[in-house]
Amino acid sequence: MMRTKFFLLLSAALILLYAPAPTMAQEDRIVVLANSIDYELSSDFFEFLGNKAMKVIRVDASNFDEYKKEKFIVILGGPDAYEGVGDVVRQVLGSNEQSYLRTPGKRRMYVKTNIWIEGQRVSVIAGYNRYQTQTAGDGNGVRLYQNFLDLGEDPALTKKRNYMVDANLKGRDIRDERVLEVMGRVPRHKFVREGDQSTAYADHPLPIAEGQTISQPYVVALMTQALQLGGQEKVLEIGTGSGYQATILAELVEEVYTIEIREKLASSAEERLAGLGYNNVHIKHADGYFGWEEHGPFDAIMITAAVNHIPPPLIEQLKDGGKLILPLGSTVYFQTLTLIEKKDGELTATHITSVIFVPMTGEAQKGG
Repeated sequence: MMRTKFFLLLSAALILLYAPAPTMAQEDRIVVLANSIDYELSSDFFEFLGNKAMKVIRVDASNFDEYKKEKFIVILGGPDAYEGVGDVVRQVLGSNEQSYLRTPGKRRMYVKTNIWIEGQRVSVIAGYNRYQTQTAGDGNGVRLYQNFLDLGEDPALTKKRNYMVDANLKGRDIRDERVLEVMGRVPRHKFVREGDQSTAYADHPLPIAEGQTISQPYVVALMTQALQLGGQEKVLEIGTGSGYQATILAELVEEVYTIEIREKLASSAEERLAGLGYNNVHIKHADGYFGWEEHGPFDAIMITAAVNHIPPPLIEQLKDGGKLILPLGSTVYFQTLTLIEKKDGELTATHITSVIFVPMTGEAQKGG
């Protein structure tokens, strides 16, 4: 009896000893293809992935075919990159690369999904020209972070965010593909109070600190879409709040300048966005009524608080040909979401829909 038990235990031990180690799921790792310099310059990005418990697998272009069906792939470099990287980029993007270009300009990012397997995400991070190493690595870090914010998050939140986009945005009149893509990826639950995270993707405003609110997702998308952003703009936002609207804008334009009159909100938003890797958002604690003159003129301006008149300094800081969107009307009851366009010094207004925003404080409350 004892001998039989011994052999059973020995057999179990041998099975454990020779059993293959569990392999890492594709969802837990990222394949990175980069030439030597780009890889070195992007060390902060790889640290970011490590903090999300993602294993980074670096491969050479000659071995890329072995890994081309991985769930997440990042390629650092454009079609003219060396060490064979450019050859793979041309293979991924094909001849119609503009179809996958997220942000044109000096920081370029291409994103394709479902290339070789369902749900696959392949990101190509490229600089402006063949001297792209610093832009693609160091200066373009913000684009790297932004494409992988949802890694490791609760799948239930991902499902809710997808529903928000499909039902509440696409299901209404949001048609801008870039706006839809960004709102389907930015983690809105990180911009609300901890107790409200489960309802972060419901289509209604939510309270944040200092008696303020984070706008309804549909209104965020509608205001953003109305500006018709192309990717190279410099945008001013009045009313940072928790930073969610600034984050959506940061994904779509070159630079965002945002002003918050409440110091605690400005400080917490700055910390939050820095933690998420957004280095193209500049936050200032001040009265937004006066704008941010030293960084003007702006291609677009967004006011995210109710006003009964358009602040004159903001009109002056709006570039000719630019657009300004704001909730205009009573600061007590409701407002009309209004798009202002400036051309040859003249303003034209387009009324979009009725909205309700918290009132703009400071200088805005003195005039009318």
